[in-house]
Amino acid sequence: MIIFGVKSDFKELILYFAVIALILWPLYGIIDIICVLTNNWNNYIIIPVHTSAALLEGALYALGVRKMYKVNWIKSIIIGIFCMFIYRPIAVILIR
Repeated sequence: MIIFGVKSDFKELILYFAVIALILWPLYGIIDIICVLTNNWNNYIIIPVHTSAALLEGALYALGVRKMYKVNWIKSIIIGIFCMFIYRPIAVILIR
């Protein structure tokens, strides 16, 4: 988090993000697997589940960065928003 003037351990940050992704995978993955297996892409189910999972993920990122690096809420929320709208879509593209 050198951007915000806080010394950080990059490995610790990556580990935290990976654990959050692992914990939240079922919210994304189970719905996708069910849709693939049934060949029924019902957006009335997918959109609310993915949206709530993304919001939860952003909140957990913001909370974790705030606790680990003792930054203020504004900076941690910026990081959470960055992760929701930039990190997650890029990760999904790279994984798929």
